[in-house]
Amino acid sequence: MTRDQALRRLHQRLLAHRADLEEMYLHDTEGTADTGFGSGDAGDVANEDSEREIRSQLASIESDELFLVRRAINALKEGRYGQCERCSRPISIARLEALPHTTRCIECQQNAEHPRKQRKRKEDWETVSDLESRQQERDLTLDQMDVDVD
Repeated sequence: MTRDQALRRLHQRLLAHRADLEEMYLHDTEGTADTGFGSGDAGDVANEDSEREIRSQLASIESDELFLVRRAINALKEGRYGQCERCSRPISIARLEALPHTTRCIECQQNAEHPRKQRKRKEDWETVSDLESRQQERDLTLDQMDVDVD
């Protein structure tokens, strides 16, 4: 399969996923409005509040993912889809198959998730030096400090 064919197939998946997310979002936003003091005892009211909160959180997650899917569909239409937003290299089809709305190649995503790995070696040596000096400060004994122990 060519890259162009794979991208067309991914476009169809994104469209279907967008429709599913929109339906789930609508379902989860229904019933999230406060109905006031409902009927039933305090346990029923607490249960309704819990369900409303869960639906609200699900709707928020679905909204975020829906934004990413819509952005990917627009990128496809504009011919930018499958290109890393950081380094401009093509994102592998395997990665796009796994996460069709991704905007970064694996390397750039890993760097974004683990920025410490990007630091220069000098900074790492400075960190070691700081750690050694902190360790020496901890190794002091009461005899070495000017403290009344009465």
